[in-house]
Amino acid sequence: MGGHRQVAAGLAVAQRLKAQYPTQVMVTLLGSTPAPLATATALQRLIQHFAPTAQLPDDLPSLTALYQGCLAQHGQPVLILADDAADAAQTRPLLPPAGCALIITSRTHIELEGMMTYNLDTLAPADAIALLHSIAPRIGDAAPELARLCGYLPLALRVSALLLDADKTRAVDRYLSQLAAERLRHLADPDSDPNDPQASVAASFALSYAALPEAAQQTFAQLGVFAGSFDLPAALAVVELTTKNTKGTKNAKGEWGSPL
Repeated sequence: MGGHRQVAAGLAVAQRLKAQYPTQVMVTLLGSTPAPLATATALQRLIQHFAPTAQLPDDLPSLTALYQGCLAQHGQPVLILADDAADAAQTRPLLPPAGCALIITSRTHIELEGMMTYNLDTLAPADAIALLHSIAPRIGDAAPELARLCGYLPLALRVSALLLDADKTRAVDRYLSQLAAERLRHLADPDSDPNDPQASVAASFALSYAALPEAAQQTFAQLGVFAGSFDLPAALAVVELTTKNTKGTKNAKGEWGSPL
């Protein structure tokens, strides 16, 4: 379900397994988008991570065999985190060889042979309120209503709390009114589902986006050209910035999202 800590949960599990699986790589499958990543493309990206100069075959069976071989010959156990999977058909070819592991996060229930499943639920009201207070204590007694408007979804809760913590001039009561109105606007869309929890997430993001300076809004919009993970040089090229003027974090390979 959107707004749940699927990625965070997957990353947390992967981190706990770091000793058993020293090499960890994430691939974003875009299963919740109108254009999920093709399985062949996912395999190609994973193969290129382990064998950048490998000749990539065109057919799925050959790609799957090459992928399995890359992991088996890597020299140490590998863990693959497949984020936002669409279905079993998309992820089955990603099953690794013996000695390696695969973590799948998805908004839909996926069953694969030998797989253990764990379902994430919304936060309990008390936990949602505690999360809000831990980020922005000034929310105070408004926390129960804000938690309700956020649908008790961790992502919506964090986005709202971070905005209120960063902008101390924004009145909490006024933000609640704006969030309620934005949520209703989303639900008024004839194509929307009245029970869709995405209304809470979309409303939180919309208000946070509106609070950004115009230049930051433009940068955020420009980064939308990326369908999945992107590295720092690619981001700089899109927004026409320089490394000197850019602040951010990245991993040792200068990548955001892959590898872990």
